[in-house]
Amino acid sequence: MEEVNNVTIEKILGIVERLDFFDDFSLGERRRIVNFNSHFLIYNKGEYVIKEKSNQTSFFILLSGTVSVTKGEESLPITRFDPGEFFGEISFLTHTHRTANVIADDTVIVMRVDKELLDELKAEIREKIKDKIIDKLVTRLDFMNDAYAKLF
Repeated sequence: MEEVNNVTIEKILGIVERLDFFDDFSLGERRRIVNFNSHFLIYNKGEYVIKEKSNQTSFFILLSGTVSVTKGEESLPITRFDPGEFFGEISFLTHTHRTANVIADDTVIVMRVDKELLDELKAEIREKIKDKIIDKLVTRLDFMNDAYAKLF
């Protein structure tokens, strides 16, 4: 993992502008977010973005590349995430240990969101991030409920 130092803010802004996660953000809000370049990280294929049982509590927004979510030692993918998806939000919200691994399938760029970053952002931006998390959690819960209902 390395910080995105060799990629310009304009390039990161271009990536961010293409992602659904940031649709509700104004250009000024997007610029404010990408100015925190220390929160943009690159992971190479096979690197762990998140390790199961660790106590790190940031969540991540996937900007480019794909990641696989695995659980336990078998490392069989539970799911994959594409750009615009986020992960790690449960530990972020509950301050509990990680429940799964997230591994880079190829070179990926992520935005690490932690309490320190949120404290630096305006309330309007924090609210939009919170709303995106809630929307996605509801969608994921609906999906799981449908899958569970099909078992019976």
